[in-house]
Amino acid sequence: MAADPKQGKEQTLGLIKPNAYSKRADIIGLIKKDGFTIAEQKEVTLTRNQVENFYAEHRGKKFYDELCTFMTSGPTIALLLEKADAIKEWRRVMGPTSVETAKKEAPNSIRALYGENVTKNAAHGSDSPESAKREVGFFFHVEDTYAMIKPNAVSHKDAIIAEIKKEGFDVVKFKEIRLTKLQAEEFYAEHKGKKFFDELVGFMTGGDVVCLHLRAPNAIQAWRYLMGPTNPNTAKQDYPLCLRARYATGFTENATHGSDSPISAARELELAFGPKGFAAQK
Repeated sequence: MAADPKQGKEQTLGLIKPNAYSKRADIIGLIKKDGFTIAEQKEVTLTRNQVENFYAEHRGKKFYDELCTFMTSGPTIALLLEKADAIKEWRRVMGPTSVETAKKEAPNSIRALYGENVTKNAAHGSDSPESAKREVGFFFHVEDTYAMIKPNAVSHKDAIIAEIKKEGFDVVKFKEIRLTKLQAEEFYAEHKGKKFFDELVGFMTGGDVVCLHLRAPNAIQAWRYLMGPTNPNTAKQDYPLCLRARYATGFTENATHGSDSPISAARELELAFGPKGFAAQK
């Protein structure tokens, strides 16, 4: 992803992994010496959910659990790096994924100097413009999204909100209300005419809901990952720690709602918290 097309710069994500955290000053010194600009930097201790989301492409591979456990074991330094050909250049500075190969072929690379093994290999870098865009967004591009705790899960609202905050979301606004039939029909207008529409509206007006305005890096995708699949059976089978696996009681009664795009987030936040929104009214 281009940072400044006029200057030919490119952006990429760099991570200093937990096992190299104590050497972060040395590594950052090497990065700057190689001509990178550190546009943004943050220190985070990732949760299991965040790591699983970040490394979702590796889910099901034999090293996945070990990787997730390691990446939650201590602080990580996230770096937004800028340079001409930043993606390629950062991967050169890191060195080969295998520490043994790095020591043989690139003895001055970060992985050769600070890596321990193929999992604890000191650093991570995006491998393409597409992955750079996704990964930079994961750590640095703050978004707003709309979340809702549905009637069947409102009794668990305190636990759910605590987990939302633990996962790094700011709760900008929240309010517990009872939706009217008209409000529920407007909110779910895209589903009008579908066979489940009346059941959905009936369920959503049958008890209180909790409306939340959430803000975080990559908030839309991060909240949807925390919720889990729409189908609670799939959620329980494939993502047993997600919210829907734990709190859903049926396909319609699947505990939570989340915007699925920036457009839907803007629309739903306006419907809920805009000047005439159902959660803004006294």
